[in-house]
Amino acid sequence: MWYEGDILDHIVISHRIRLARNLVNYKFPVKMNKQEASSVIETIKLKLSQLTNYGFSLIELETISDIEKQKLVETHLISPLLSQIHLPTMVIYNKERDISIMINEEDHIRIQCMQGGQDIQKTWEVASKLDDEIARLLDYAFHAEYGYMTSCITNVGTGLRASFMVHLPMLSKTGHISKIFESLQKLGIQIRGMYGEGTKALGDIYQISNQLTLGRSEADLIAIVKNVTHNLVEKEAYIRSNLSDTTQRALINKLYKSYGILKYARELPVEDAMELLSDVKLGFEMGIYDFNKPSHNLYEMMLMCQEGVVLSSSQNLKESSPLNILRAECIRKYLAV
Repeated sequence: MWYEGDILDHIVISHRIRLARNLVNYKFPVKMNKQEASSVIETIKLKLSQLTNYGFSLIELETISDIEKQKLVETHLISPLLSQIHLPTMVIYNKERDISIMINEEDHIRIQCMQGGQDIQKTWEVASKLDDEIARLLDYAFHAEYGYMTSCITNVGTGLRASFMVHLPMLSKTGHISKIFESLQKLGIQIRGMYGEGTKALGDIYQISNQLTLGRSEADLIAIVKNVTHNLVEKEAYIRSNLSDTTQRALINKLYKSYGILKYARELPVEDAMELLSDVKLGFEMGIYDFNKPSHNLYEMMLMCQEGVVLSSSQNLKESSPLNILRAECIRKYLAV
């Protein structure tokens, strides 16, 4: 999976390219009825079955439980919005789960490609190639002057959203982050939680992305978000490297306490777990701990302690313990070296 491996144990955790597309001769999803939504699904399913080199699988969301939908959200295969839509919807994804195509979300097609680390250019090339292949199979709604036609005006144009997932605990702890984010929003940069629009920034994890797409090329949009992310990383790294002796002692004590709580806690609400995992992630990134890292990266552990993932695993194991107990058990297991 894209979220496995040590590459995620850095300030920049991952990145994503998302493309919004719609089909000609169909209403936008917000105006469709159930029959029309089903027709879109059948059309796309038939055409995309020709893309055999990707090894795609698909899930029609009407056929799975709410817990399984939540797990798909928490592992970034679908958006929170797609999980809540009552019309027929679908997700298509590859074996590595670093490519997913959401059908009948805000737009007929939402292509997203994700990877750990910072190499967003390579991921853009993957997304662009897939987009071109789909465009040869389906007729996109496109205007010669305005670009791709989308349900939301902020996506008209390229339909591209470039984003980085970043871990900014020291900017958060020192209170600098509010003013920085306020200034970025004035420049057309959106800051969201780890699951995108309308979600909280649990564990000091933030998603940084462009807000508008009209009037700029894909290369320009990617460069803007990349430069903003680079500046944020520099600010976070500067604070980490320039702590006073008193502040550093207090931080070291806090980070060891956080590790101890995670290692021995028997019940953990998700907010507490994410805050503590953020501390532990910071401790390993700064080289503070005098013991070995766990075999799983800390961001993967954050994903694995989310409600849908935990409950889905517990169902498979036929467990019936309360969620907070299951989460604590899961973290203790993942912390084992």
